Amino acid sequence: MEDSALAEAPSMTLKKAWLGYALGLVAMVAWWAILGIVMLIIGKNQPWLFLPLIIGYLIIGVTLNIKILRRIIQWHPIYSTIDNVANAKLGMIVFWPLSYPYLFIRMAIATYL
Repeated sequence: MEDSALAEAPSMTLKKAWLGYALGLVAMVAWWAILGIVMLIIGKNQPWLFLPLIIGYLIIGVTLNIKILRRIIQWHPIYSTIDNVANAKLGMIVFWPLSYPYLFIRMAIATYL
């Protein structure tokens, strides 16, 4: 019996994926602005404020993976190994500001050309 997650087609369009990515960028800028205001209020450079910046960045990356990547990519059964999928998803989480536009452009080329 075939796994239903592998059998179903991606359920998100590229336009919705771009919108989700743009919302992620807006969330990142807003989070960094909030923490910048906190640093101004505190009045001096606090090294511990670097940690919330990184945590917020990674939370947005994980959220994009859950909300967008699952719905836009259909993993081929032959290449759907733990190593391949984990490497792809971790790369998308860590480098999400660059990797999502690259993925979307490649998908647009494959779809429309």
